[in-house]
Amino acid sequence: MAELVDAHGSGPCVLKDVLVRLQSRAQTMYFTYVLRSADGKHRYVGHCKNLRSQLNQHNARNVKATREHRPWEMVYSEKFNSEKEAVFRERFFKSTAGQKWLGERKI
Repeated sequence: MAELVDAHGSGPCVLKDVLVRLQSRAQTMYFTYVLRSADGKHRYVGHCKNLRSQLNQHNARNVKATREHRPWEMVYSEKFNSEKEAVFRERFFKSTAGQKWLGERKI
C-alpha cells in the first residue's frame, strides 16, 4: 500500500486508525427484541446491542422489570444501524398499535 502524506507534506496520515474507528462504528448494530415468559402470560419489549447477553441479563434477574416472570425466551428481534431507530421501533411495539401488530403475528 502506498504511503499517504498529509496536505502539508509533513508526514504520513493516520489513515489506518481512522479506518479502524469507522469500521468499529459501522459494525455496531442495535436490536429491538421481544421476550415471552415461559408460561406465555407475559411479554417484554426492549432494545440492546447484544441479544444473547441481554437475554442472559433478563434470565439472571439483573433486570428489575423482568425478575418475577423468568425464564424468558426471545421470540422476535429486528436489527438496526442506529440506536435511535431501535428505540423508535421499541416505542412502537409498546404502543397500542404495536401491541396489536405483535398480537396479529402471534409474537
